[in-house]
Amino acid sequence: MARNAVLSSAGPFAGTDGGIGLDRAAWGARFLQPQTLGSVIRNSFTIYVRNWTTICLIYIVPLLPLAVLRHVLAEGGHSGWAGLVSFVQLMISILVGAALIVAVSDVCLGLKPNLRRAYRRGFGNGRLLKTYFTLVLFLMLGFALLVVPGLVMVVWYMFALPATVLEQYTGRAALKRSRELGRGFYWRNVGIVLVDWLVVVAVLFVAVIVLVLLELLTLAGNFPLLEGLLGVALAIAVLGPLTSIPLILLYYDMRARKEGYGAAQLVEDLKI
Repeated sequence: MARNAVLSSAGPFAGTDGGIGLDRAAWGARFLQPQTLGSVIRNSFTIYVRNWTTICLIYIVPLLPLAVLRHVLAEGGHSGWAGLVSFVQLMISILVGAALIVAVSDVCLGLKPNLRRAYRRGFGNGRLLKTYFTLVLFLMLGFALLVVPGLVMVVWYMFALPATVLEQYTGRAALKRSRELGRGFYWRNVGIVLVDWLVVVAVLFVAVIVLVLLELLTLAGNFPLLEGLLGVALAIAVLGPLTSIPLILLYYDMRARKEGYGAAQLVEDLKI
């Protein structure tokens, strides 16, 4: 039944995935199963690589212009304004995760992710901003109380945005839902997130080295502004998605373990 629901929802995107010889819906459904440390990291990179254009654009479209503005302000000696833009960039990078949730969910259903749909569905819910500002407020208060409470809240509330985008929770209800989902797996989830960060930082380090070598061979240091923007674009396109996709997969993992979550339920959540 779940498979039929997914296939009927996939419409023109259902079919075969040439790289693995399976239809896209069946291939994507494996991301909705309980995960291990290895499978979370492996599946995160698989989703990213196979859909990198849309996923990168989700982050680059709103964040790269802010990065350019910050650079211009800093170069002009307006360090205070540049710092403010950096803060805004950080806040938006969290909010952009709502669009990523939709894109990854589409992949799990065998659909081809679409930038316009990801933004429309991710931000079409008026509950999102309420949850977002409630989450930011709690985290700021937590970190103001000697840091440790803030770290605890990061662990408790890591699933607040998926709960809002997919389950229609809002504000404190979304935070409560996140805490309930993670209960019993807090340390395990934190460990997976930390290992993922280490892997992503290592990948980004290698990518930066490759980019620097390419710049030396092509631009030869003659276009420092362009080279700087390429570096920023690379960091945005790699760091944001590859540290956020594992959180989405862990959200599916928690619901699969505790609620028997699968493709049929995700179709209903996305209201396709």
